Amino acid sequence: MRNIRILPIIAILAFAVSFAYAQEPTPAVFTSVEGGFSIGLPEPKTITPYGQPDSSGKRYAWTTERGSFAVVSFDQAEEMNAKKYLEFASKLMIDTARKRGGKLEYQKKIRLGGLSGVEIKLVYKRPDGSETIYIERTYASASRVYSVNHSVWTAPIDPEVIKILDSFKIIATAAPPKPVN
Repeated sequence: MRNIRILPIIAILAFAVSFAYAQEPTPAVFTSVEGGFSIGLPEPKTITPYGQPDSSGKRYAWTTERGSFAVVSFDQAEEMNAKKYLEFASKLMIDTARKRGGKLEYQKKIRLGGLSGVEIKLVYKRPDGSETIYIERTYASASRVYSVNHSVWTAPIDPEVIKILDSFKIIATAAPPKPVN
């Protein structure tokens, strides 16, 4: 008799737990062994390589309802000064954005493990008055560069986007990048 009274409670709890999990899907993790990285996706999606695949790097992109993501990783033929590379790449990106009518919202130094990086947020006004927001995080070592970005077609940036960018990890299956001096 006691088991019969507990059964409805167990059924209600099971429903509540399944409902909670249905509301917050677990993000899928995409791993590129060749690129040496993994990243959590907002939902299971098909990831497609873009550009011309080559021996030095891999490029992947995917689109959601409100924007697009891309991850690029490539090896340098020669060792480079990571700090100088990040300064050069940042300046080039900001200058290009300004020439296209974009403005720099912020630029900040970041780190991922032992790698130095930079995060840049650019805002573009579209002809209809709406904004396109672009966030890029670039990490560099003496031998490899990683770039993770998101472009959203309607402001503001969804907090989920930052979680996705934060989920980017360098994996041990790739040749480990040489640490920055």
